Amino acid sequence: MLRLKQHRPPREIRCSADVLKWVGFVVLCLGSFSAAVLQQGMMSLDQYTSQTLYEALANDSDLFGLATAASILTLLSALALPIYAKLLWEGWKHTHDQGRYLLRLVVCALVSEIPYDLVNSGKVLDLQHQGPLWALVFAAVMLAVLRQLAAKRSAGWVLLKILVVVAACLWTVLLQSYLGVLTVLLVAVFCLLEKHRAAMVLVGVVLCTLQFPAPFSMFLIYWYDGKPGKTPRKLFYYLYPAQLLLFYCLGRVL
Repeated sequence: MLRLKQHRPPREIRCSADVLKWVGFVVLCLGSFSAAVLQQGMMSLDQYTSQTLYEALANDSDLFGLATAASILTLLSALALPIYAKLLWEGWKHTHDQGRYLLRLVVCALVSEIPYDLVNSGKVLDLQHQGPLWALVFAAVMLAVLRQLAAKRSAGWVLLKILVVVAACLWTVLLQSYLGVLTVLLVAVFCLLEKHRAAMVLVGVVLCTLQFPAPFSMFLIYWYDGKPGKTPRKLFYYLYPAQLLLFYCLGRVL
């Protein structure tokens, strides 16, 4: 008799924390490269008004090519937003010392603020816009409060949880942290819908719609295996400000 081959079911795609970390970091670098090297360095956007920039792009094919490349890289950097929101939740969930975790975020946000301003505005200190790490700081504070309220399930406590999320969003607006409201909302979604993976991803995709192509990062998050990676978490606290300074210096040279 012929033996029929047994077909094994296809293995589910899984994504490690290391993949999330490095994909997020690489696309983040693309945005920094676009802002510091292409826009501030090679294009010198500060010298243009909206009208003169439009005329220059129409008459200079090289400038138009640089602008196109800068736009594409800036778009790709949006992929980092859901990834870092997810990594914040995972890191907060597994940390043994919430206070120290929050302190590291605050220190990294402070250290990165001047490099961030240099890259994005060419100023040593730009009070009009703050770096995206401040949104993660407020999201971490939000998580600390939500953890204290986790066991409360009545309607009144649910309303209080919503108010906590809203308050964190308002703080990012007051501080004018880049994409702060969306960052806080994504962290809240990952926290509150963790046990409902499909719903979590769907809500995340809807929230990220206006920041295309950020919704595509939700596929990686859907495939995340939930295990801590082997890459030291503290490494990225150093890499983030370092890449900002690197691209700023490169932009100044060019």
